[in-house]
Amino acid sequence: MEKKNLLIPVFVFSLFSATAQTVSLDSILDKIQQSNPALKIYDNEIRSMDEAAKGAKSWMPPEFGAGFWMTPYQPKYWK
Repeated sequence: MEKKNLLIPVFVFSLFSATAQTVSLDSILDKIQQSNPALKIYDNEIRSMDEAAKGAKSWMPPEFGAGFWMTPYQPKYWK
């Protein structure tokens, strides 16, 4: 009987004193996005492609050729 009298106040006290930490889903997803190494790799690849696209402003120079670059490899087809 003595244990039951002691457990009831402890249980009631723990109900009122314990507050759980609440975390929003957005903050969890932001934290994962900031610290996950696999996602950092993809972000760096995307940034690399973006920077390469920004720097791709030059065109290839025009080429002129009159050689055998369009001929077949086997000379028997040259006729």
